[in-house]
Order: sequence, then structure tokens, then C-alpha cells
Amino acid sequence: MRKKFVLASLVILSIFMMTGCGGSAIAKLQGNDLIAYEMMLEVCYNAKDPAKVSVISGSVGNTIGVFKVSYGGAETYNVMVSKENGKYVAEKLHDYVANMYRDMLYETNDFSIVNVNRALQEKWKR
Repeated sequence: MRKKFVLASLVILSIFMMTGCGGSAIAKLQGNDLIAYEMMLEVCYNAKDPAKVSVISGSVGNTIGVFKVSYGGAETYNVMVSKENGKYVAEKLHDYVANMYRDMLYETNDFSIVNVNRALQEKWKR
């Protein structure tokens, strides 16, 4: 009897995990990961195909973020996202301006790039 209960519990647990009922990648974001995700959404909204946008590196603060972004894996560019009047605004950085933010653009420890990209992929699959 106990073996059947354990087996049934494992089957139910595996069904939840396979269907994604264990929680979404977006819901699990917090701190700088959440800030980076929200800023990257603004970058995505400005792209021709939002599903092709992913973050390579960058740095975030409460009101500003700079990112090196990939578009479809074929093209990269630098963007700055700032918070103005409670809304995020994204703008592409020209090379001479990007050089001023070089250290921030190539930062990889400020937030989890994997978690942010996973959440972005999940957002555009819907």
C-alpha cells in the first residue's frame, strides 16, 4: 500500500514538473534579475521580433541599466535603459558613448543572465 502511495506521488510530481506547474521562470525572478528582466522587456518591445532578443552582459541599478544585447544570435548592439517618470526608456548606444560604459557593458556578475534570458524566452512563447 505504501509503495503505491509513493509511486502515485512521484507520478503526480513528475506531471507537475513536465507541464511547468512548478512555477514560471518569470515568477522566480527577484532583485537585480527582476530589474534586468523589466529593462530588457523595454528593449524587446523596441525590436522587430522581440523573441530574438537576448542579453549577453550588462549592469543594472534602480534607474539605469546598460546591456550588450544579441538579436537572433547574428547581430549585437549596446543599449541603455533608463527610468523616466516611472517608465523604462531604451535607446541604442553609439560606439563612442558605449566606450564610456565599457566596464558596465561587459559585467557578467550583476544579475543572472541565464535567468533573465530564460524568463524572456518564456514571455515570448506565450
